[in-house]
Amino acid sequence: EATPTTPTRSMETPTTQTKAVVKRTGLKLSVINLASQMDVVVRSFCVVGVAEIFDKTWFVALICALSYGKKISFIGGSLALALHVFLAAGLGVTISQFFSIRTLCFSTAAIFFLLAMAYTWEFFSSEVSDDVIAERSNEAQESMKGDKDKEGKGGPCWRDALGRVFMAVFVAEWGDRTQVAMITLHSSAPWLPVCLGSLVAFLLLTFSAVVAATLVQHAKLSERFVLGVSALSFFVFSALAVRDGYMAPMV
Repeated sequence: EATPTTPTRSMETPTTQTKAVVKRTGLKLSVINLASQMDVVVRSFCVVGVAEIFDKTWFVALICALSYGKKISFIGGSLALALHVFLAAGLGVTISQFFSIRTLCFSTAAIFFLLAMAYTWEFFSSEVSDDVIAERSNEAQESMKGDKDKEGKGGPCWRDALGRVFMAVFVAEWGDRTQVAMITLHSSAPWLPVCLGSLVAFLLLTFSAVVAATLVQHAKLSERFVLGVSALSFFVFSALAVRDGYMAPMV
């Protein structure tokens, strides 16, 4: 009698099905991870954009465009702000080595809440007639007065102008609220998407300041409106950070 052979198909089918399940699971996890990374990019972009728009640094870039030209101002301002992004990344990543993600998320929420309260205080302290463009322009001009005094009659060469723009924007951004916000983001979120979102925001803001150099000289904008939008936005950012803290593992 012929010995019955065991079909191999029944042995292969579970393996094939398992591979298909693993493949689908891996694809689903990749999609979830990409969506999470994009969420960090978008949030970083919004945080930096809200904190920086019509800020002193924005007006320094605008005044540099009027003084040294749009191209040099865009390049010098972008390089200075990009350096700030990477400095904030280094400091944020260093801080993240000593605390859990959950702790860092709640710390980020607390700092964003304090920034929101600061904007709220300025909102109620400002007058209805206050013009944010005129006030911040005066602050920017004061911070650049030393550079203008050093400028010769013929004007600086392009290397000198580029260096002055770089230093003016870098110094204006040092210790700013945007820098604090970036450090807290880098400490509680992956550094690469935070860098990407921050860089895109800074590039667009610098470009807008350079383009707006000839448009805002006679324009007016309510300071209370800008402060109110900033305060509300940072309250939202704080709430999102609290949500991330509750969802983060307790490690």
